[in-house]
Amino acid sequence: HYKLSNNSKLEDGAPAIMCIHGFQGSTFSWRMVMESLGDTVTKVAGAGAALSYDRPPYGLSNRPTTWEGGNDNNPYTVAGGAKLGF
Repeated sequence: HYKLSNNSKLEDGAPAIMCIHGFQGSTFSWRMVMESLGDTVTKVAGAGAALSYDRPPYGLSNRPTTWEGGNDNNPYTVAGGAKLGF
């Protein structure tokens, strides 16, 4: 799940600001700054976007109940969540 600022102008090659929440956070964590970030990137570059996304299994993203690879890939642990981040 991801959220774009209301004023985003997505165009090929346009810059984007990606907001990544911390452990147990969500796109809701960025609610107070998303519009300002979108305004800023659009003002400076003429187009662009501010976006935030929910890393699994937080926010409105999916919540897996099974996964391959044992606890090393468990998305509910810090180590598993770090693997999903990028």
